[in-house]
Amino acid sequence: MGNKNALVKLHTAVALFGLAGVIGKFVTWPAAAVTFGRVLFSSVFLLIFMTLRKEKIKLDCRKDYGLIAAAGIVMAVHWTCFIYSIQISSVAIGTITFATFPIFVTFLEPLIYREKLKPLT
Repeated sequence: MGNKNALVKLHTAVALFGLAGVIGKFVTWPAAAVTFGRVLFSSVFLLIFMTLRKEKIKLDCRKDYGLIAAAGIVMAVHWTCFIYSIQISSVAIGTITFATFPIFVTFLEPLIYREKLKPLT
């Protein structure tokens, strides 16, 4: 039963991500405003969820706050570009930009952790 539950959650997540593009096409607000709204609502709901579950909210060290902030900025730029690309082109083009986030992470990680990028062999 666990695999079936995980599969349902996976399909739900994929459908919600797909709907983000379709909804983004019809929203007339600026992409930055849409992104800010997403961040605001998700932050509030995450805080409520973590509070109800009595999860620890405080991070272990000060450095972690900077890393979280940097990741948040990159993600906000990514979502803003995603929504904007859908607004000026099509959902298909926007979905391609959505799929580029792992590429950003791949190239930023060596800069942050001071490691060389190693090709897979």
